[in-house]
Amino acid sequence: MTQVAASWGDKNRDKSVLSQKNSVPIYTIILLYLCIMEKELETIRRADALWEMEVKDDGYGKKVLFSLEFYTKKGEVVYFSHACLRGHHGNMKKNRMRNVQQCDSAGNNIGSPVAVSIDNLRMLNGKKVLL
Repeated sequence: MTQVAASWGDKNRDKSVLSQKNSVPIYTIILLYLCIMEKELETIRRADALWEMEVKDDGYGKKVLFSLEFYTKKGEVVYFSHACLRGHHGNMKKNRMRNVQQCDSAGNNIGSPVAVSIDNLRMLNGKKVLL
């Protein structure tokens, strides 16, 4: 290893992995991977996402939980790994907010409901929400 480090300027250097000219830095590979993965995310339309959020229970009476990622008014990203819809939202055309409450994996409520604008939805169940 010391021989490779000492022979960087030498024309007859060792052909190891460290001294090859065509080797790619690891951070370049990671950035390419992240770009590819972001493009391959599944997408869902906002109307379909709201439809999925409205499902309260499955056919057996068990609560349906979903994962949600959204923006706050301050621009922060908030992620709920398990959440459920709470409360009455009245007229859905005027009131473009949904009350979402964080839950644990068993479906027990944690904290209090949070009002989320439907325009600020980012991801639902790992799918990117499109307007």
